Amino acid sequence: MELNEIDKNLNVPGRVQEKNLCWHSAQKPEFCPFGFDETGLSQGEYRRMPPKTAQSVSPGVAGLFRNTAGGRLRFCTDSDCVAIRVKVPGWCQMPHMPLTGSGGFALFVTENGKARRVGGFVPPWEPEARREGYEAILHFEERKPRDLTLAFPLYNDVSGLEIGLREGASLSKGGSYRLPQPVLYYGSSITQGACAGSPGYHYAGHISRMLDLDERNLGFSGSARGEQAMAEYIAAQPMCALVMEYDYNAESPEDLWQHHRAFYRTIRRLRPELPILCTSSFYPRPDGQTLARRAIVEETVKKARAEGDERIRFQSPAPLALQDGADCCTVDGVHPNDLGFYRIARLLAPPLAELLGLDAKNL
Repeated sequence: MELNEIDKNLNVPGRVQEKNLCWHSAQKPEFCPFGFDETGLSQGEYRRMPPKTAQSVSPGVAGLFRNTAGGRLRFCTDSDCVAIRVKVPGWCQMPHMPLTGSGGFALFVTENGKARRVGGFVPPWEPEARREGYEAILHFEERKPRDLTLAFPLYNDVSGLEIGLREGASLSKGGSYRLPQPVLYYGSSITQGACAGSPGYHYAGHISRMLDLDERNLGFSGSARGEQAMAEYIAAQPMCALVMEYDYNAESPEDLWQHHRAFYRTIRRLRPELPILCTSSFYPRPDGQTLARRAIVEETVKKARAEGDERIRFQSPAPLALQDGADCCTVDGVHPNDLGFYRIARLLAPPLAELLGLDAKNL
């Protein structure tokens, strides 16, 4: 007997049986997109970079730029349920990351200025049941207007999306963020979201809700290596601040030394007033290079500040290892779980708020 036959709460049908739903294309203007490449949206595609740019950076970035990490839709409705019908061109499965995070969606509600997760849209586990996509639904206890945010998968691509609401339900545009431009995050698999259990639970997602700021996620598993093509692309993007976390993917400390300061210099030359927050590997590397790499990143910031750059900060991740239960914060010693991501966000949000001149007293 299968476990989902023993415990019905673990059964994921993959199809919505609910009646009296009206299905809406996610391309409707009432669903406001955030975190995506604007040129892609104009072509009906959910992607993080233009294809030519991604291909010019590296094969790794070219293979990951359509992953929808950090992507969101915001909308308002008084429907007593929300359903999704999603098309997925291919599935990214990992032994150490839940499918709910890599391929699921999550729904957040904003009330009294605070966003909280109300549930997740879970893909069925059986490959045949989700071969081309799946459907899922969440219900509310009562029907009333809600300001909702739908968070996209952290690793999978999405080739089509419809949203189901109760027939006759209202639908309008969702709320805006605190600042008109996003914080752009550049980094490794940890920035992309491995191994969060749900979209929106990666550290950039937490910071977005803590500070009410838009997010643009340019985290790329194994592929954040500070290429000049990436630096030039990032520098041209609309953003209110840049968070840099990519020392982990450098081939060696020597390799990191060669390109980390050059990457910063390119950004600063093209964006002289941009606030920049630098950090390094959040949890100790298994190869014993954590401190050497951290020192290189910190040296970039020290030299920049010595030269008069007051718009850059380094936030050491060392306090994370000193917190009670630090050994409970990763799935494999490297990639954070939900607790690890939350603690990273709590570490980075205050210095980011300071760089942006925002009040962070309530964090």
